[in-house]
Amino acid sequence: MVIIIGAGISGLTLALTLQQQGQDYVLLEAANQVGGYISTETNGHYQLERGPNSYLFDAETIRWITEDLGLGSQILMANDVSKHRFIWRKGRYRALPQNPLSLLFGGFFGWGTKAKILAELFRKPSTTPAETTIADFFGDRFGQEVLDYAVGPFVSGIYAGDVRKLLVGQTFGSVVRMADQEGSLIKAFAKSQKGVGRRQSLTFRDGMEVLPQAIAAHLDHLHLGHRVSQLKRQAHHWEVRVENANGVTEVLEGSQVALCMPAFAVADLVKDIMPQLAEAASKVVYPAMAAVHTAWRKQDIAQMPIGFGGLHPQPENRFALGNIWTSQVFDGRCPADQALFTAFVGGTTAPEKAQLPDDEILKQVIKEQQEAYRIKTEPAFKHIIRWQQAIPQFDINQLRAEQAYNDRDKSLGLSIMANWMGGISLSDCIRKGKEGLPSNLPK
Repeated sequence: MVIIIGAGISGLTLALTLQQQGQDYVLLEAANQVGGYISTETNGHYQLERGPNSYLFDAETIRWITEDLGLGSQILMANDVSKHRFIWRKGRYRALPQNPLSLLFGGFFGWGTKAKILAELFRKPSTTPAETTIADFFGDRFGQEVLDYAVGPFVSGIYAGDVRKLLVGQTFGSVVRMADQEGSLIKAFAKSQKGVGRRQSLTFRDGMEVLPQAIAAHLDHLHLGHRVSQLKRQAHHWEVRVENANGVTEVLEGSQVALCMPAFAVADLVKDIMPQLAEAASKVVYPAMAAVHTAWRKQDIAQMPIGFGGLHPQPENRFALGNIWTSQVFDGRCPADQALFTAFVGGTTAPEKAQLPDDEILKQVIKEQQEAYRIKTEPAFKHIIRWQQAIPQFDINQLRAEQAYNDRDKSLGLSIMANWMGGISLSDCIRKGKEGLPSNLPK
């Protein structure tokens, strides 16, 4: 039997894969709900996401959601305006160039930067060292302006991370491989796009949590409110000590264990079995963050760009990392006469901001939005959500944790399947679950 610990999107998808393959499994989750950070809150007339705000899927995954899970009527595609992304620069939001021509001939970047972009076309193939940061990789190719006003904000929007610490091979591995082979990243990217279907951004009419709940509804051996307190390896099997919501403890036996959990939780479970992995996993960084949902009456917004949202580069010294213009991207998130925004605060570049009192965070976000959108009134709605340990950072600590995991004794039958290993996105986590367990592990 395979014992899966953690019913986030990876654990759920793995359990469904094993069930479809006819393999014996059990899925254990300490909480009383599935999905991990994927959770939707309905607050009056407002639909708020407590975690990720959308999925970015390819056609095959959309087919899986529609046909295998029966969620076709629930799918809500992003509106066309979502392809427009904005960057705060010199006191206003400016549209980020969407293609190479607008990059070179538009006015977003200066001539010095444009010259570096042109020169990058003639770059020779080379090998990027494993510890190369995002700042080093993109800064060397395109210069500081691109790093500050394109790459940096983009990375902040995904990881809430610092480009000076995140490793490019761990965050954009396919990009690095293409650039190393082709030389020019621009040429490599142009070739990679030929014949490749564009991934689409979507959510569900009843919120993001619909997907994990739908997967859970298909599972025969899901147990909520079951906390794993100990993991022990015997001669030929695993023993997993589990305590249920009623305080009753039992010991399960399995040939394989899949840990679908955050790094800090993995570190605690394997400290007596794999001390090197435990020590490395305990150092993976999860910065604190806050999400602030605000709704404004449309008639009070004097200046409103149309698009997915606006990111705030570090040199601009804004309080929030950026805003998603939620109600522009997806319909039905708030009353029709209002606009719903989601601002993000904290991350590795400003962790102290996420620790401020709720009132102070709300005050600063509202003030910033009033300035940016020329609003003179107060919001019709405001709400704050906090994560003390938010997004795992793919820096040198994560690389060492991954190396320690790869160096483990694979014959023991322990796997890690989580967003801090092998891809952070929701589509990555689903892919890992659908691939199932390595075939060389004990049965």
